[in-house]
Amino acid sequence: MTMYIFMKTFWFILAVFSISVSGMAGTFQVKSHQKISDIEGSFSGMLDDGDHFGNNGSCLSDFDGDGTSDMAIGAYLDDDGGTNRGAVWILFLNPDGTVKSHQKISNTEGGFTGILDDGDEFGASVTNLGDLDKDGVLDLAVGAYYDDDGGENTGAIWILFMNANGTVKGHQKINRTSGGFGGLLGSWDKFGGALSNLGDLDGDGNTDLAVGASGDDTDGTYTGAVWILFLNQNGTVKSYQKINHTEGNFTGEIDAWDEFGYSVSSLGDLDGDSIADLAVGAPFDDDGGTDRGAVWILFLNNNGTVKTYQKISSTEGSFSDALHDTDSFGARVGIIGDLNNDNSSDLLVGATGDTELDIRIGAALILFLNSNGTVKGYQKISQTQGNFTGALDYGDTFGIATIGLGDLNKDGTLDIAVGAHCDDDGGTDRGAVWVLFMEGTELPPSVFHVDGITGNDNNTGLTRQTAFATIQRGIDKAKDGYTVLVWPAVYNQSLYFLNKAITVRSADEPATITATGTYAVSIYTSESQSSVLSNFIIKNSESGIFVSSGSPTLNNLTIVNNGIGIESWSGANPNITNCIFWNNSIQDLFQCTASFSYFDQTTDPLFADFAGGDYHLKSQRGRYWPAHNVWVLDSVSSPCIDGGDPNIFPANEPMPNGGRINMGAYGNTPYASMSDWPLKCDLNYDGICDMTDFAIFADDWLEQFQWMY
Repeated sequence: MTMYIFMKTFWFILAVFSISVSGMAGTFQVKSHQKISDIEGSFSGMLDDGDHFGNNGSCLSDFDGDGTSDMAIGAYLDDDGGTNRGAVWILFLNPDGTVKSHQKISNTEGGFTGILDDGDEFGASVTNLGDLDKDGVLDLAVGAYYDDDGGENTGAIWILFMNANGTVKGHQKINRTSGGFGGLLGSWDKFGGALSNLGDLDGDGNTDLAVGASGDDTDGTYTGAVWILFLNQNGTVKSYQKINHTEGNFTGEIDAWDEFGYSVSSLGDLDGDSIADLAVGAPFDDDGGTDRGAVWILFLNNNGTVKTYQKISSTEGSFSDALHDTDSFGARVGIIGDLNNDNSSDLLVGATGDTELDIRIGAALILFLNSNGTVKGYQKISQTQGNFTGALDYGDTFGIATIGLGDLNKDGTLDIAVGAHCDDDGGTDRGAVWVLFMEGTELPPSVFHVDGITGNDNNTGLTRQTAFATIQRGIDKAKDGYTVLVWPAVYNQSLYFLNKAITVRSADEPATITATGTYAVSIYTSESQSSVLSNFIIKNSESGIFVSSGSPTLNNLTIVNNGIGIESWSGANPNITNCIFWNNSIQDLFQCTASFSYFDQTTDPLFADFAGGDYHLKSQRGRYWPAHNVWVLDSVSSPCIDGGDPNIFPANEPMPNGGRINMGAYGNTPYASMSDWPLKCDLNYDGICDMTDFAIFADDWLEQFQWMY
């Protein structure tokens, strides 16, 4: 007992004096907390040993209309009606995080008449579906990932149409044999192990759903998969799209036992293309060490396929936390909103195997994301970090539920909830949920949006929906270090950088700047290389870019049909790379030079339709045709493909590519024309052929001969 008290005291001291590891993302920590368990938080629901209350959960917004957020919490091993049939608890909360009232949904309670069998584990996942049936009340989706319809532990989802008091009005089951779902599920796929509301992805007025199936073995044992379900208003499936290593245009490397799809969470529109994006956990990924875990950020198309992606792990995504073996980072993921006010969604990630002071307790990490899915900074919340002073014990699995609660206590800062489903309050493994009230310093906005079609210069510019109309307005409002994201349109205006160290770049397909009879872009007040102009088409101007006395960075520009492409005066030394100059009537470059660029040429750069204004590069391997939103094959390939700086990896270009970015406005974007990967033996596309590639080859070969294992 003496040692126990000492350890608890030591943990408390460490927690109080822990340092927030948050980089440039703002500083946040736990201000206070409220535990909800069998004996705390004014929760009067009956929990039994082994219920595992808090294994998953979802914010229900203000379900009962009292002005305070509410929660749905899973207890997937609840025994109502039979062993491990599972349950979901609706918790109506007070602003202090205590429970005002509750409603249980199980085989015997809450008006739910669906048939559950022993071991179904209803409540393994739960998500708020919004008002799917349009009756004015939020509805739920609940996973029962060991449901056996159609095969052992294939899994199922229950769509619950709710009453305002938290009981169930009606339901629709989705699995291999019901609900209009025609996807192929196998035994132990665990379909429904993770769920997330994606909003109306396909624009038909109904909520759509991301579903994890971490046991899917299409690409190898327990490699995992995610299904995107496009729903009808009655909860049946209209259509679907599978995402795994070989389907859904996802080319990320997933290995056996990674369990991609173990957790899923919508990220809202992270990259600003007006389409929801998705975080997917793979807690047994081995980047950096055994079962350290990973999170994949998937930027989606509205048909449910993957446009591009970013992995976050011990070795990728600019994530600097020291993950350890068996941390299981990614066991849960949950969007928490924009905690630090940087105009990007932030993500709460569970690492249920996290060990501190040689004791395996679990942790939750807040990831402050960039719009490209990399990590700007993070804050760990655990027994010793993040100013969390709650008492955690060995094996609690703190982090098994990660929930954004909005501003529960109305103090101006978003709050969160974290599950610990093996907590022993009241009895063994009854489970608990911790409500964490946050405090910290937000960042000022660092990104402004410009949309020449829908914007207005009287807007705030903080999102695409509130974008400015002119690029100059974005530049005027920006401060050093800011980014001005410019959405596709033709901007008939002259731009002035005003000696600001900012980045002005196209946000999606390149925007066009034109200024008849004058300079399109003027940079004349000693701007440095931190003044960046990128991914634009500049045409039909007296001079595309005028530079005086500065050294700005000008990259991936297509500069055509001007008098002069770029002219430099008064000792200016612009850093010009990866650009295409064509048909500029006087000359391409005046008193300056460019590297890895196409200029002073007489050979056609082979634009798709120069006369018609389509400056995509022709390609025998694949060219995007925006008029029809398809990829086509040309009979020739542009010399500007793979002509950019070889030191820049084409991370944003579609595969296959030649391992080198393209010149021009489309270079290093998802719309870059494609080419074959140059090294046939480079199986992990890192630019070299080594033993890692051989290991991948050997593993893939052995998978074809299961008898070898």
